[in-house]
Amino acid sequence: MGFNKMATNSEIARQAIGLIDHTSLGDHDTEDGIKTLIAQATGSQPNTAAVCIWPRFVKFAKQTPGLTVATVINFPLGISSTDAVMQEAEDAVHDGADEIDLVIDYSLIIRDAQAGIAAAEALTRAVKGVCATRGVLLKVIIE
Repeated sequence: MGFNKMATNSEIARQAIGLIDHTSLGDHDTEDGIKTLIAQATGSQPNTAAVCIWPRFVKFAKQTPGLTVATVINFPLGISSTDAVMQEAEDAVHDGADEIDLVIDYSLIIRDAQAGIAAAEALTRAVKGVCATRGVLLKVIIE
């Protein structure tokens, strides 16, 4: 998707908003805070692409009809055990997440590129398998 070179700044901004996730990953997030986030993301046109929230709020957020919900797993450092990451992925998919943002262990890639890349690929494949069961989009991110 590209921007029309003849578009006005306002048109470009409206298009860009639809590509951005409205995110809240605060340590003290609450359902009330997530409700406010959703209202901000959907309150006027254009809506943001999704809201990105902690996995524990996915089921709550999915009560909003038509809302695209993204969540993070293995966040923020990418150093959780494979079993823990798989459980997070399975729970998020079960709760209705439309998108999973998987954090990989970038520090391992820096320390040992071969081992880090192998671990990231294996984890990505495993989480992709979980996401594929319900057509959930998977993004791999570095924090």
